[in-house]
Amino acid sequence: MINGFSKIGMILGNSIWSQELVCERMRQFWNLRPKQDVRHKCLLSDVKEIKEQNSDLRKSFEFMSKKYDDMKEKLDTMEAERKNNFLHIKKLEEKVEFLERSCKSTSLELRNVPQTKPETKDLVTIVKNVGKVLNLSIEASEIKDVFRTRSKQAIQPIVVELTSVIKKEKALISLKSLKKDQKGNQLTSAMISIGGPVVPIYVSDNLTAKARRIFSLARDFARNNSYKYCWSSHGLVYLRKNDGAPALRMREEEDLDNLKLNCK
Repeated sequence: MINGFSKIGMILGNSIWSQELVCERMRQFWNLRPKQDVRHKCLLSDVKEIKEQNSDLRKSFEFMSKKYDDMKEKLDTMEAERKNNFLHIKKLEEKVEFLERSCKSTSLELRNVPQTKPETKDLVTIVKNVGKVLNLSIEASEIKDVFRTRSKQAIQPIVVELTSVIKKEKALISLKSLKKDQKGNQLTSAMISIGGPVVPIYVSDNLTAKARRIFSLARDFARNNSYKYCWSSHGLVYLRKNDGAPALRMREEEDLDNLKLNCK
């Protein structure tokens, strides 16, 4: 009996101890709850702040993305306008070049003709004497205008404007025949009755500034790349590699650049 009571006492004691432990744990939990609530609120506040920051970042990103799209659209528009303007300017330059070449279509240029101040020999007489040497009659009535151009050269060139393209072309053809008859020798100052030291006289197309530069570059290219012929005709510049090869018109400096690439 005593052992039975002992067991019952032990059971009751353990039960009481377990209840006390549970109560202690409950008290600890309730004591910690305010702190947990505070931590929970802080955590919720932090999460809310992070969400707000993410929202702000998303809005900023969307704003910057829109700005980028707007800027790209503007740049694309500006680039398209630039290309259109470039093409328009190029067309205008071509028209100006054509008009300028048309204005010079009847003109010849005489270079290295001795010059005195004041001019002691009438320029019309000089032009007529050039015609005589070329076996080409040039009357005063066929000379529309004649003058010396302003240039940095020591001897300013003479520009003579004739009344027709046909007359000008006849003069150039006669000049080629003269060179051929004299085995490449140039027209000289003595031939056109100009006193003083004998100097060569050069007669050519009166080229536009653009064509003049292309012609100069083309001559250099011909010398450096074994091109046999380089000439101008009707204000245009041509190259020919050798006899029988096709004539290549040099419209732009880029045409020479392309030929240089092909020669490499």
